[in-house]
Amino acid sequence: MAKRRFGVSIPEDLAQRLDEASRRLGVERSRLVEKAVEALLEDYRHLLTRHSCSGIIIVSCPPRGEAEIATAVEKFRDIVAARLHSHTTGRCIEALIVEGDSMRIAMLHRQLESVGCGARYISMPLHP
Repeated sequence: MAKRRFGVSIPEDLAQRLDEASRRLGVERSRLVEKAVEALLEDYRHLLTRHSCSGIIIVSCPPRGEAEIATAVEKFRDIVAARLHSHTTGRCIEALIVEGDSMRIAMLHRQLESVGCGARYISMPLHP
């Protein structure tokens, strides 16, 4: 596969962490960035292109955000198949199993982020 070179500017501390990960994993920095970009684009594809999909949204926020998460889950219960809730190291952690219209999943994802929660969608294949 042909490679294309282009410049990207990132904060110094992020560059140092990337270099450290590259050294410790024994993977070239370019390959590590390539894998990260592939994963990010796959996650966003499921949030930008309307289709039926399933996955998990991992949510992290301060305990004061627990009510906002519960409100969002109730509003989107048509796509939330299951919910796991826990508290750890001063954080409220939720794992939401979601399935359905990708636009509804994207709306839930945005709502969780809009109330100050970190949210990450990981897609899961509908069929093996």
